[in-house]
Amino acid sequence: MIVSRLSPLAAGLMLLSALLGLPGCRSQAEEPARPAWLLPEDSMVMILTDVHLAEGARSGTRVLGDSLHRPSDYYKKLYEKYGIEAARYDSVFSWYSAHAPLMNKLYARVLERLNRLEAQQQAQGQKSSKAKDQEE
Repeated sequence: MIVSRLSPLAAGLMLLSALLGLPGCRSQAEEPARPAWLLPEDSMVMILTDVHLAEGARSGTRVLGDSLHRPSDYYKKLYEKYGIEAARYDSVFSWYSAHAPLMNKLYARVLERLNRLEAQQQAQGQKSSKAKDQEE
């Protein structure tokens, strides 16, 4: 399943984000001023979850030999889905990356979402196999 391949990726990204946040000089109680163009955290969690799902799907098709989809195709669809431009996503991602405690918080939520999606996927798979067993 695609989602099960993403959980280690998401965990690795969260660990990397945490490690980047260790040398920060800013106290955690102090919130940085957020620019007006910054996407809200809830939106970024959804976008980052979809980014990791798309990357997982893309790497899965690469392993299976499907070269029909370019990385730019996946991102173009993602930007369309959320109504943003690539440049804005890059700027927002860079801003959150420069503020490691906030990025850590985002990735903790992304990991929670990916784990929920994986659990739902597994539950659906179990229901499908039980239904097939009953038919036989």
